[in-house]
Amino acid sequence: MDTREATIQSAIHDFNAGIYLSQRAAAKAYGLPRSTLQGRLQGATDSATSHQHQQRLTPQQEEFLVEWILEEDARVCPPSHARTREMANRILRMNGDDQPVASSGSHTLSADSHASLQL
Repeated sequence: MDTREATIQSAIHDFNAGIYLSQRAAAKAYGLPRSTLQGRLQGATDSATSHQHQQRLTPQQEEFLVEWILEEDARVCPPSHARTREMANRILRMNGDDQPVASSGSHTLSADSHASLQL
């Protein structure tokens, strides 16, 4: 769970426990938009869960890909976008998905950019 999601869950917990008497007070205390807290209290899901069905890789496969990038980076051989796409395509083919990942140019990925990796 990322830190934003943990913050939202803490605000929900504290509001439900009666620590804060209003959604506005709980949202303000945690630095969240009131509408975010209100939506979650009404059953809205986080964006990662909401869009999970649109992802071609499972969360475990994404984690494997990130770990591979980090290992390659640790070997002082960060993978290019082309190598990363090829690895993602190999993972997809294991799922029976033969549609390749779209090309986005030729750059090198590093440990600093792994978090922004979006497939």
